[in-house]
Amino acid sequence: MTEVEISNPETEELRDLKDEDHGAITALAKISFPVTQSRFVVPSKAGGKVVTINGNLAAASLLRIIDLPSGRRAGFIAWLMTHPDYRRRGLAGKLVKASTAQLQAQGCDDIVTDVEGYNSGSANVFFGADYRRLSLWQQLNRWNPVDIIWLWIRTGFAVDPGHFLWVFRGQNERVRPWIRKFSAVFLNTFLGVLAFSLGGGIFLSGSSSVPTVLTAVAFLVGISTLLAAREMGMRLFSWFYKQPLEYRAWSGGWAMYLLIAIGFGRTLPLPGNFYPPGDGWSTRHFQVLLGQGAMASTLLVACLVILGSFISETGANEWLTPFALALVFVGKPLLVFDTLVAVAPFEGFNGRHLRDYNRLIWLALSAIAVIIFIWA
Repeated sequence: MTEVEISNPETEELRDLKDEDHGAITALAKISFPVTQSRFVVPSKAGGKVVTINGNLAAASLLRIIDLPSGRRAGFIAWLMTHPDYRRRGLAGKLVKASTAQLQAQGCDDIVTDVEGYNSGSANVFFGADYRRLSLWQQLNRWNPVDIIWLWIRTGFAVDPGHFLWVFRGQNERVRPWIRKFSAVFLNTFLGVLAFSLGGGIFLSGSSSVPTVLTAVAFLVGISTLLAAREMGMRLFSWFYKQPLEYRAWSGGWAMYLLIAIGFGRTLPLPGNFYPPGDGWSTRHFQVLLGQGAMASTLLVACLVILGSFISETGANEWLTPFALALVFVGKPLLVFDTLVAVAPFEGFNGRHLRDYNRLIWLALSAIAVIIFIWA
């Protein structure tokens, strides 16, 4: 009789996070996240959930509980990570559901998470667990402004450009596209005028001034022009590939913009971005469209900055000159973040699309952006 060898099946266990797991959590974070993020992966008193396979840590979630000023309690799924060897097994979905149940059991009125717009993998996991992305208007309907600010600060959403806040059992976003674009133009104009008027801010040399109506109008028109050019590049390839894209404004990162404006008198443009409609899509399936659209957008914005620099140097027109200054003041940092800066927490900009599409094109456009930034 032939002896049949039976292999031992894998033993999978989903359990609460323990103190002795912290070393393995640190090691998993280094594998799962870039160095700009992994150092912030630290368990809190709220604990978390882990999945082990044959005793090895395969996936983990880290949780926080935030007491809001109004008295409401918000649970926050701060980190979700899976070891590369154990991905595509549905472990992340199991962790999200178990983490949600744990936070509900601890009396949380709302359960939220913070997902970068480019990260369709995590977005799809939360979407499948009945989480929904919230626009700024939906957040204002759900919480009072003080609670929102406190939630943004405690979750880190305030300094996460390109990220979206998701909430368990929320409503699908129903904000009209023109409202999203108007809010992005208005907020970027307000903070852009503030930064420009502060000169060098607190830390850099420069003289502050009271903004004039002409300055405000120039920034409004200039920022509208830059964002329209950026959109035109994305829409061109959206039309070419017959694949619709939808615009989503960013509500995360505004505190970082404010700190940069006050501290240095500079801008961190938060233009929002374009994504395939709805949820359930994968970024890698749209890599060519998004990469080529980002390339066209970058070239159009670069042309506007060069034009603004030329008009500023001539100074021939008292109406065009402030507009040109706005193009340069906001357009230069927008170019850099949309090209060179393709690392967390700035992956929501177009630089990540360019890097994933073609590294040589990404490097070439980054070099052009740096040259324009220094020269213009």
